[in-house]
Amino acid sequence: MSEREEQTGFAQMCVTFFNDEKAAVAFRQEKGILHQQRRCVCTKDMVLDMPRPSARWRCPRKNCRKELPLRAGTWLEGKNLPVRKALLFIRACSDKLTSCAFCKDNFGINGKAAGEWNFVLREAAVEWLFKNRVTVGGPYG
Repeated sequence: MSEREEQTGFAQMCVTFFNDEKAAVAFRQEKGILHQQRRCVCTKDMVLDMPRPSARWRCPRKNCRKELPLRAGTWLEGKNLPVRKALLFIRACSDKLTSCAFCKDNFGINGKAAGEWNFVLREAAVEWLFKNRVTVGGPYG
């Protein structure tokens, strides 16, 4: 893929997801980054509550109403970047577009935060590779 095609892919994702948190959440659920459903400790299926400033899983039972942050139990737990910007950062990282200047201009984050996000993504990739062994090289690769 050429640099131009990579940037077009990133630009298209920006158009699709930058101002649409619901679409970004749905996309990440589809890709397995976020949970598609959660079960409450009371055994009732939780519902995703999106109108809030930060999406949460909520138990619909009136006498329970337990809540969980959207990112709870995922590698994004404890990260504060909005879901749509985190999605774009992941895409930018795959296109090698995570310089400090690029991150400041496009995501509103400083160099330290960009470095931390790059580290988190490398850790997630390593974890995925340990769980999904891939043969590299050799007579059959």
